[in-house]
Amino acid sequence: FRKARYLEFRSKTELKSIQCLPNEMVLVGMDSAENEDIDLADPVLFDSYKKFPPKLKIYTTNIAYKESRELELFRLTEQGYSISDGNLFKTLCLGLAS
Repeated sequence: FRKARYLEFRSKTELKSIQCLPNEMVLVGMDSAENEDIDLADPVLFDSYKKFPPKLKIYTTNIAYKESRELELFRLTEQGYSISDGNLFKTLCLGLAS
């Protein structure tokens, strides 16, 4: 987990991507709870929504590590997060900027 820079979590109604910095995590997420027609767990469908339909909520927050960075990342993977390449994080950040 020392080299992990990004984690992501996908469900039908929510996407979360985390940038794992040395002293904190930056979470960017997308929520489709108001639009049940969108399945955010499907990466192919997500690519078609890159223009972010208006009923999608995009949010961000910073999270300080409460324990060691590696232990926190390990615990997130136990909760369903997976190590990623950061593309989802960058895409969601672009959605925040628009």
